[in-house]
Amino acid sequence: MANVCTRNLTPDDYAVGFPQLVELDVVVDASIASTYIVEDVYPAGWTVVGGSISPSSGVDNGTSVRWFFLDSMSRSLEYQVLPAGSGTVAYTGTCDSDGPGGFQSVPTVGESSTDESLTTPPGTTTAPGTTTAPVTTAPPGATTVVRAFDTPSYTPATAFGTTLTVVVGNGGADHATYIIEEFTPPGWLPSSISDGGNFNGTSIRWFFLDSNNRSITYDITPPLNEMACRSFAGHGLFDGGTVGFLAVAITGDTSICQGAAPPVRDLGTIGSGAGAGVGENMTSEIEHYGDGSLRPPTGPDEIGAFARVREAAVPASEDIAAGELVNIFDDGGVAKARLADQSDSRPAHAWAANFAATGDAVILRTHGSVNDRLTGLAPGTEYYLGEDGLVDASAGGTLSQKVGIALSASELLFLPETV
Repeated sequence: MANVCTRNLTPDDYAVGFPQLVELDVVVDASIASTYIVEDVYPAGWTVVGGSISPSSGVDNGTSVRWFFLDSMSRSLEYQVLPAGSGTVAYTGTCDSDGPGGFQSVPTVGESSTDESLTTPPGTTTAPGTTTAPVTTAPPGATTVVRAFDTPSYTPATAFGTTLTVVVGNGGADHATYIIEEFTPPGWLPSSISDGGNFNGTSIRWFFLDSNNRSITYDITPPLNEMACRSFAGHGLFDGGTVGFLAVAITGDTSICQGAAPPVRDLGTIGSGAGAGVGENMTSEIEHYGDGSLRPPTGPDEIGAFARVREAAVPASEDIAAGELVNIFDDGGVAKARLADQSDSRPAHAWAANFAATGDAVILRTHGSVNDRLTGLAPGTEYYLGEDGLVDASAGGTLSQKVGIALSASELLFLPETV
């Protein structure tokens, strides 16, 4: 399914001096959209009848009417326009959405053109006297979003800070609301996100119902085995004010490369005699880092103790949200991921680090990792596999599998039992 916006005009033809009703039927697919903007561009030279926009949150900028919704609810929208001129004229429009399916734009379908009627439409009255006048638009480009890393290079498994500086043009008058979306490298984990931003597994989004300049921040941690240079991308979606809708790319720092190499554990040999230097009589270990330093060990040996936490990417056989527990299965010789479910005897093997639609790659985190995409956990409580990829404080009736222990209200140390 996809988002669908359909326009209906009443009457079908227009008469100068009599308003035409524009109805927009918006059907939203909640699996791909969590926010959306509807923009309907009416014929040039026509004016919107004052008080006719419904819901009243819609904004007329002199050429189009726009609505901005921070949810995935389907709606019916409407407004009236007062025609001017003559001949056949056209309407255009789009429905732009963002959410689990990423940014999508679909054109409005339905009635898109109207002809001048030779007679006054039956049952109509003269238009109300108050109309909205076209506004003067400020030149685009004054609004900017600039990214800055707090370090020139990254160290694997070490968090660093990122700042996005938002400047709304013309002292804030150019726009009234805005969304900032920041796409982070796959497998990199954001944390300490400021200003109520939300990470959905692939990007961080902030929503602001004002035109204030601000600096928004977050920390991000590269994986332990990361070595490549990685790119960041993002955009700001601004609306309202004197300029209306405007999309700007985030500029500034756009990529970052590794500085210090990840730690590689090495067993050193200290001693004398026949075993010295050949791997026997081992009594200490050191960690070699990319900057040449030697540091004391900070964790258990990787031999005979905890296995290194690893991640993998496999195709998803159904839509999987970040944080949901995943069962890996054989689909015609191909390993695929589906939601773990105690009621369907699907044990949990991993958890999803990102949202993945059917057929997309889902990044899986395994035993010993911390699933920080959950809510409502009780710290110190052991959790079991529930249904549809969720966890439960009690064992299921069909399949009983402990999957970990809560470290906080949003963090689960993932320790799935083998069943």
